[in-house]
Amino acid sequence: MVWLDDRDGGGRSLRFDLYHLTLDNRGADMTGDGQADVLSGADMDDPGGVFLAGAAFVHRSEERSVNTGLWPNPVPLLPPIPETQARFGLKVAAGDVTGDGLADAIVAAPDASPGGSNSSGEVWVFPADGNGGFLPPWAPIRHPSLDPGALMGTDIVVADVTGDGKPDLVIGAPGGGGTGEVLIYPAP
Repeated sequence: MVWLDDRDGGGRSLRFDLYHLTLDNRGADMTGDGQADVLSGADMDDPGGVFLAGAAFVHRSEERSVNTGLWPNPVPLLPPIPETQARFGLKVAAGDVTGDGLADAIVAAPDASPGGSNSSGEVWVFPADGNGGFLPPWAPIRHPSLDPGALMGTDIVVADVTGDGKPDLVIGAPGGGGTGEVLIYPAP
């Protein structure tokens, strides 16, 4: 559960009752209602009983209670096949990386082991559907060489780094290539 504590009038702070949490609350409207939503990651969650598979949640602005500050019905985002200790949700970001004008949810699982490549990492893009929900995720973005220990997704940012006015997806892989790498996926 996520709630916004602003009763004292001295500002706002987010509070969570999930395990370890990261969030992107920079004001991305992922549901198409014109208001900012909150994307949170719970990398130590055990969805379906899968140990430390992780999860992410979109807390829709229109569902936040003005009286309690609670978001009672977050939209869960999960990888199609949860992986033990992948820590999906360790990092989250929101931004229009699909080029359709809607903010998408981006969720990293840096300890995922695709193809048996231990802790190579994966990043998932959940395109917004424009109706308050999300389409099925794209195929996961993986380290180009499936470098074991790359930890791809330890950091993710959506920003225009190519200078074309479109948001790009920037992914950190601190163990990639043995010295660390930053991978840039330009906007379509």
